[in-house]
Amino acid sequence: MKPYLALLIAFLLSGSVYAQTQLEPFKKNIQRMLVYPAFLRQTCTPAFTNMLIDIDGKGKVVDVKISDSAPDLLREEFNKIKGSFKLELLNEFITAKKLKDCGIIIPLFWVYGNDYCVNAVEETWITNNYFAFDSNMYTKLTFNAQPIVTKLYKPVR
Repeated sequence: MKPYLALLIAFLLSGSVYAQTQLEPFKKNIQRMLVYPAFLRQTCTPAFTNMLIDIDGKGKVVDVKISDSAPDLLREEFNKIKGSFKLELLNEFITAKKLKDCGIIIPLFWVYGNDYCVNAVEETWITNNYFAFDSNMYTKLTFNAQPIVTKLYKPVR
């Protein structure tokens, strides 16, 4: 019985890993396209926010948003460039997971390397509005992906 249980657990975990790897091309596209605003970088302001990919009842992406926890400058930058995201990179994942009438949540973190900034962050600042999008809590089921973590380092001069 134990070998079957181990096999089942391995199978379930491999599906989870595969799901994450299916998202990698899209996540890399986001990381390349979404440039952290210079002012936030200069003021050592980290960001902990969520990206919501809203999927309709037919399995099509209908909207991409960033949560209200993002600093205003980051939200402005996101809204300027979100039309440039390669949403077609999500099609294989959405089809494989049979996602309909739901959302995909991808956490987005911008943190600083130890050589750059030492900045205490208040916990409530991080979690305030973390799951609010346009001042509303998202109410559909979500697939929660692993975060995109961008580490910011001191510029080399």
